[in-house]
Amino acid sequence: MKTFIHVGLHKTASTYLQTEVFPRLKSCYYVSRPTTQFNYELASLQYLDDTLYKEENVIEYFSGLRKKAGGKNLFLSDEAFSGKAIKYGYINRSMIADRLSRICNDAEIIIVLRNPIDILISLYNQYVKIGGTNHYKRYFKKIDKTEFFDEKNYQENWDTSKLPINTVSDSILIEYFNYSKLIELYETRFKKVHVLFLEKFSEENYLASQLERIFSESLEIPSNKKKINQSIPNGSLALYAKLNRLLNVFFDNRAGIRKKLYRFDILGRNDELRKFLEDNFKDLLEYKVDKIEY
Repeated sequence: MKTFIHVGLHKTASTYLQTEVFPRLKSCYYVSRPTTQFNYELASLQYLDDTLYKEENVIEYFSGLRKKAGGKNLFLSDEAFSGKAIKYGYINRSMIADRLSRICNDAEIIIVLRNPIDILISLYNQYVKIGGTNHYKRYFKKIDKTEFFDEKNYQENWDTSKLPINTVSDSILIEYFNYSKLIELYETRFKKVHVLFLEKFSEENYLASQLERIFSESLEIPSNKKKINQSIPNGSLALYAKLNRLLNVFFDNRAGIRKKLYRFDILGRNDELRKFLEDNFKDLLEYKVDKIEY
């Protein structure tokens, strides 16, 4: 019996895979959402620090999963296994990888990559949809190694925008999308890493052939015609982030309200966010399908 762990990434058709594709694998005992988020042991593995985390309890839980699997492969899937983006900014990514590797270092990792600029646009869309208020120029950050110190600014009126690593407001570090370092993280901890590319999912038999290679099982892949996660118009995201400051007072962070109110692309600046990412971070976000070293 083998163990497989699908770790995302976020915004790489994870919901489609988890609901329409992976459950069809007859050779696997399959565990995914909501279990991977609502089960205490799996949640603690992802979100508790070492002062509260009880690894022996998680080992016991995995032992129970293997018993339930019987002679089948154990297969877990959750995009948050590669780190939580919103609010956490992926700060728990390597912690999760380390913990999973101690529990099942013979596991095979499955990771789906996508052009990182497309992922970042989709992540910001989700952030605004659930009530985020930061403009994208504040949401996306690079590590700033420039030392900042001003004696006049020492004890009062600190310029928090000068923090080398932003921990004050919601943000995501672009460096987390260096895929070669990401693959290395898993390669150094697990038996095998399988890399798939979202851009190739539209090619005939690509996904079926990849899954057959991994699981040694022929699978009929259903079409992905239904848009499972509805987005709000990208061209007006910066405006809607401002409007969230008002809406949050009345509606908290309910995404459903925003999906109804934010259906229209008022500004129509569809390329503005993409241009900002390409102009400022292209050197960190180089990406070619099938060209990642792994």
